[in-house]
Amino acid sequence: MTIQPTIATDLVEGFPFPFPTDQYRYSTNVEPARGTVRTPVGQWGDAIVDVDSEYVHELAERERILERDPSRAAALGHMGPACWDTMLTLMRELATSRPDDMSLVRDGEQHVWTNRLLGIEQRFTYADASTLPTDPLRYIASQVQEDLVLLDQRDDDLWGDAGVVTFAADWSFGFDVGMTFLEIHGPVPRLRETGVITRARDFLMRLQPGQPYRRTNWTLTIGRRLDVSTELYHEWGPDRPRILTVSDEDFGREVHLRTSELALPRLLRAQGYATCHVGKWHLNSHFNRPTQPQPGDHGYDWWLATQNNAAPSHENPTNFVRNGVPVGPVQGYSAPFIVDE
Repeated sequence: MTIQPTIATDLVEGFPFPFPTDQYRYSTNVEPARGTVRTPVGQWGDAIVDVDSEYVHELAERERILERDPSRAAALGHMGPACWDTMLTLMRELATSRPDDMSLVRDGEQHVWTNRLLGIEQRFTYADASTLPTDPLRYIASQVQEDLVLLDQRDDDLWGDAGVVTFAADWSFGFDVGMTFLEIHGPVPRLRETGVITRARDFLMRLQPGQPYRRTNWTLTIGRRLDVSTELYHEWGPDRPRILTVSDEDFGREVHLRTSELALPRLLRAQGYATCHVGKWHLNSHFNRPTQPQPGDHGYDWWLATQNNAAPSHENPTNFVRNGVPVGPVQGYSAPFIVDE
């Protein structure tokens, strides 16, 4: 029996679709936070701090990265009060958006923080480091999926003086801590020339307390790698030019369509259509195995496919799979067999 992987539908339903055009340029791309955005398959943006089905997995990955490279978490000495305030702010946001899973209760001079998803109940006193197992920024970073960077405003500028960044996209917080906002973004191609980053800094400096904003951002990686920091460029960097030169067959083995992306059949099925795929399936590298999504996971009610061509030949093939179950030897040619299906 073939076990089909369970796909977390919340990753699709909560994804910030759509991407309506084929080209994008750098932009500040900001809007007030907490506004719900409806998409063809769901909605996103209800909460400032997102918690999804990858919560436990991604936090475990963060711990592995920090254990290997502690420089991903840093706070300059003057940022202590900001770190405590950040922890309390995020706790309140989590307790508000996930009241069944998390709570923050004031008990005299102490707070009691409960995170049922991780089995945590912590009593602490604000600004008393001895009442937490680690520093406040590091503590709350172990319970939110987002990277955290705190900007200190002084001398008419913004300075990245504290943070926990384990999922950086081609940059290094350990190297950039203590730099200005413009210095941190300096290496990004064409960013200074367009003036976008200067406008973004000026916008941030005009923000008032209690005015949360957000922006959407996306990047491309090979596979599902979260940590593409410059510290590990030697691991992921060579994939960029290499993936453009491999054969179609090798490309198919290394790249697969993530189920967090919107697949057309899922839209059709949501509107009551029956969906079917018959023929080749090139959207994963582990065909008919539970390690990667299969046709049924992308919205097909019925499917018959091979990973590549019919084998050992188009006459009497043996490698077709129907709805996750190998068909076995087929008498005759593959083309009429597919048409009949």
